[in-house]
Amino acid sequence: MAIESFFEIPAGSVGDGRDDNRDHERRFTIKTFHSLPPVQDDDLMLQLVYAQRPALKPFGQHPTRKNSYVTEPKLTRKSRWLFELVVPYSTEVDLQELELKERGNDKNPLNKPAEITMNSKLVKVVVTEDHEGNPLDNLAGDPFPDIEDEEVWLEFSIEKNIAKAKKEWFTKYPNSVSQEEIKLLGIPYPPKTLWAESLRLGKRAIGKDNTKYFPMHIKLVYREKGWKKRRLNTGTREIRKVRRPRSSAVDYHLIPIRDAQGEAVDEPVFLDRYGRAYRVGADPEQLVWPLDDYKKPLRANLEKDEIITLEFEVKKPLPFKELPLK
Repeated sequence: MAIESFFEIPAGSVGDGRDDNRDHERRFTIKTFHSLPPVQDDDLMLQLVYAQRPALKPFGQHPTRKNSYVTEPKLTRKSRWLFELVVPYSTEVDLQELELKERGNDKNPLNKPAEITMNSKLVKVVVTEDHEGNPLDNLAGDPFPDIEDEEVWLEFSIEKNIAKAKKEWFTKYPNSVSQEEIKLLGIPYPPKTLWAESLRLGKRAIGKDNTKYFPMHIKLVYREKGWKKRRLNTGTREIRKVRRPRSSAVDYHLIPIRDAQGEAVDEPVFLDRYGRAYRVGADPEQLVWPLDDYKKPLRANLEKDEIITLEFEVKKPLPFKELPLK
């Protein structure tokens, strides 16, 4: 180790009152061995300082002041073997911002933080509900199957250098959704709202410090409603539940929906939560209907809570924290 001694200059000897400041600093005199060749590279000298005194690195905590952290130390050469180090602290430091800045100054391409850009776009989608959750149907109660609207999606383009790729990134993650909350550009996005549209690996490159790396590109898309498929609970067939004799067990039979005249319906009708068509005089809350209830007229006038929207999770949730997003 080239460093012979550290000497901290007492705060009171400077006379600037910094001990009482919200943003304060510590000063050190650093002496290297005269018996060794002088350290010519100031950046190297700073790394030697950090190796011997890790607490003086950026984000290091003040020894006595809680929530006070090192921001950006400054090393000044006073002579061939003598240096002065100014270590500023702040109680109003953004640790995440400082970390990104420090990593961005690193010559190692693998330590470079991910570059993230975002843009918004309008996408046409088929909708089944209005903005208040009311179903889109006509005055007869039939749903409109082809109403389109535009909604806002956010596209994130993420560039990150990696040393080695994992096969599962490219075989499992495309078309998956975020399993957990993910923060991008300082904004948290709830679980299952980010969709991995694509992942791409570039050609191997070599950094300025001769470190080999691969540039990786990840495209994530945010949708406020999430990525579940939504469909109105309608159909042309219904479930008939029949209790077994002398048993509490119930058998399920899938049968065509028929009107009061016994004719099978041609168009889908709304179903209750048990998978049956709504009928005049039949209780939709009753688990098992008598056979006569299935012969009653179909009921067209439904309450808002009787129109059910089904959600299907077709995209697999995966832990996006395993991806190189930082």
